[in-house]
Amino acid sequence: MARQLAQVAVEEDRRQICQMSLHEAVATAWRLMATYKLKAWQKDCITADYTLLGTFFRVDAELVNGLRPEVRNPTAYLAKSLGLDQQTAPKPVGRIPKKVVANAPTMPLDDTARTADTHSLATLLANLTKPS
Repeated sequence: MARQLAQVAVEEDRRQICQMSLHEAVATAWRLMATYKLKAWQKDCITADYTLLGTFFRVDAELVNGLRPEVRNPTAYLAKSLGLDQQTAPKPVGRIPKKVVANAPTMPLDDTARTADTHSLATLLANLTKPS
């Protein structure tokens, strides 16, 4: 009887989620993810993939409603259910490691390497304002 009530509760949760807009569903997911010890990149993966988001809601509802009483570590179970246990954190974007910067080739300071003739900034601006 308790299992049937839990299944009914999971189904009701699913119906409520299906009626939400994507924005509402993602906001709800962020609130629910606060109860787990997920890393920031894992949360980003869940909210960025519609399929993972749906699976997250299903697994969360099953855990909360008692359909998975044998689960000792809900966060690990959730990560494994979503396949996030097989992934690694993405490398940060926008940072250039010091080693790469130190070994970067240097450009010569003279203009001959870039263009055949040199122009001052005033000359370039004057040429832009001249009528064609």
